[in-house]
Amino acid sequence: MMALIAGTGLEALFPAGENLPQKSNAWGDPSAALQRVITQQGELLVLNRHGDDGEIPPHRVNYRANIAALRDAGATSVLSINTVGSITSPDRVGSLCVPHQVIDLTWGREATFFDGGQTGRKHIDLTWPFDAGLRERVLSAGEQCGAGLVHQGVYVCMQGPRLETAAEIDYLKWMGGDIVGMTLMPEAALAREAGLAYAAVCPMVNAAAGIMGVPISIEDIETTASELMPCLKQLTTHLLAG
Repeated sequence: MMALIAGTGLEALFPAGENLPQKSNAWGDPSAALQRVITQQGELLVLNRHGDDGEIPPHRVNYRANIAALRDAGATSVLSINTVGSITSPDRVGSLCVPHQVIDLTWGREATFFDGGQTGRKHIDLTWPFDAGLRERVLSAGEQCGAGLVHQGVYVCMQGPRLETAAEIDYLKWMGGDIVGMTLMPEAALAREAGLAYAAVCPMVNAAAGIMGVPISIEDIETTASELMPCLKQLTTHLLAG
């Protein structure tokens, strides 16, 4: 079964499904109750990363509890939706990017299921942080829905919740980053630890700090994210059907 993890605006993607009983697990409480959504194309588990009221900031999300809850509910794959700023291609704002690599600059987040004690120690390979097969399916689904699609990108994950400085964006560009966000890690690594296929699609909702020489408008970000919801719904629908 496929799971969808998204943030603000999730309610615009699919009608409300059946709320599964919200259960704590060994890692605490997930952000919200899982929803089981039945579509013509198939069954989908849906989780709002930031909670039902959208109040959980990126650095406070219980990523371990979220991934464990999806796995325990029967998910075998995860499509993650992560809004981002564009570092290298500001002309592509309003498009969707399917990243192929990640740079993790977060700190202080509970980032592994294997932190010693009863869970022991285990190293995972994250050379390629996204499942190749699922990622190809996401790309195919994106092409079918006619969305403006960027086929690869290096996602730099920052701590948040503040946006970056212009100097930080210059540094991230020098590092090789293409897009910048706050929620992909440790989610992708935890999915790998849990044995879940994981891929991401990233709405590019703004040019990153300093790129355009003007301050970033949060209102513009919200408007662009809202405008991309129909494309995201089509992509997810095509992915389920495929």
